[in-house]
Amino acid sequence: MTLADVRINADRLRADFEAVADIGATIAGGVSRLALSNEDLEARAWFANRLDDAGLLVRDDDAGNISGVLLMTGNPSGRSFLVGSHLDSSVNGGKYDGSVGVLAGLECLRTIQESGLRLPVNLEVINFTDQEGAWQSLMGSRALTGKLPDFTAREGEDQSAFRAALFRAGIYISDLQKAKRKPEDVAGFLEL
Repeated sequence: MTLADVRINADRLRADFEAVADIGATIAGGVSRLALSNEDLEARAWFANRLDDAGLLVRDDDAGNISGVLLMTGNPSGRSFLVGSHLDSSVNGGKYDGSVGVLAGLECLRTIQESGLRLPVNLEVINFTDQEGAWQSLMGSRALTGKLPDFTAREGEDQSAFRAALFRAGIYISDLQKAKRKPEDVAGFLEL
């Protein structure tokens, strides 16, 4: 099989879009999946189940970013090329905002896996936590790149609501900084 023969499964991708759009669907035709809300947690669980169904290595980092890794190098800690975005939304946000990057990335990994293609880096599809800023704008991607402030060091600020929202998702405010990746472990990143 050559690269020219590889085709995504459009029906599977469409079904994924419809399933995610149903989570937090609004009367106005959009979606409301504010980060760490019940709807966001449901979408995150749905995504983790799809990763598992695809036979990908499922990872959760200390910022709550969820990713699925297609091992190409035989080494789970080898360099990864990341694709993805976010499943959280703003209030009555667009059905495809963020989710297109996550779901298209997932479909690409499934397609490459099914085709038997081999690449020199691992492929990783990622759903970043709170990219829309319900709590902390671009939280997941900033944590991954080491650009997230240390919220535990902020004296005089009440972090209790933020801490409680994180805790509901199994994330600890004191561990957010641990999500940072070494630049040499990332081969690149693409967001559709």
